[in-house]
Amino acid sequence: MRTGLGVHTEQRVAFINQTVIDAIIEAIVDNDGNFIRALDINNDIIELLQTVPATDIRKMIKRFGAQLIDVKLNQQALAMFNAYVVNESDNEQVTNRAILAGARFAIISDMTGMGRYEYEERRKLLDARIPSRGRVERLDEATEHKVIQSWLSHSHEPKQLMRACIVADETGANFNQVWDAVQDVRAKASVA
Repeated sequence: MRTGLGVHTEQRVAFINQTVIDAIIEAIVDNDGNFIRALDINNDIIELLQTVPATDIRKMIKRFGAQLIDVKLNQQALAMFNAYVVNESDNEQVTNRAILAGARFAIISDMTGMGRYEYEERRKLLDARIPSRGRVERLDEATEHKVIQSWLSHSHEPKQLMRACIVADETGANFNQVWDAVQDVRAKASVA
């Protein structure tokens, strides 16, 4: 295939064509009329693709130089995807920071839905210390007050894991102590 587009562009066109043909063949085999109608494939093409072996079609499509489809990105969906990627990446970084700060599995699981295996694997990859076993040592009253004041001062931070990391950094309390102190205050407030 020589289109004058350059080797990399030709390879990308071949890849797109291959992907499209594979999807069409799969739709024909699966009798997926909705997909076939969405691509506006006429019956002559369907009959041809049903009679010629798929392996032969795949060989031929590699040598075919024209694009089978016009590719145009949906800019609105792409912008939404970009925002999603940024948010998910930020969530991953916050989770990593909390794990590095010593957050216990139960907290990470409650806040992110992460399973035990993923938590342990991530903790190992991050070379994070193993959180201590047993009960979290309670803060003295003065430190707990400092933690709660710091927590309240960071109410603009919507991600609670990040907020707990910030408070732990500011107050010198460990992550789990911060978390427990905040949960205790919330529990007392809900009872009152």
